[in-house]
Amino acid sequence: MPRFPIEYAIEVHKLRIGAYRCRAHGILDHVDEGIAFASMRLAVDVTVVADDVERVRALLARAKKGCFVANSLRCPVELTVEVTAS
Repeated sequence: MPRFPIEYAIEVHKLRIGAYRCRAHGILDHVDEGIAFASMRLAVDVTVVADDVERVRALLARAKKGCFVANSLRCPVELTVEVTAS
């Protein structure tokens, strides 16, 4: 059965995550071809053990850079990350 990317990351990188929340907000606009996203904003909140804070920040930045969905959009995608130590 397919797994969500977060489940895969937790297992492969042996992350100790206490809580995870991701919210997305997109703005649509009229363009010559019809309606398209003008911007996309993702807000990720993660609670991890103190030793994993910087590693999780780096992994999320890497995930955004390699995200085929974000890279396929013709609009800016903003990622805000809040990593808290438990």
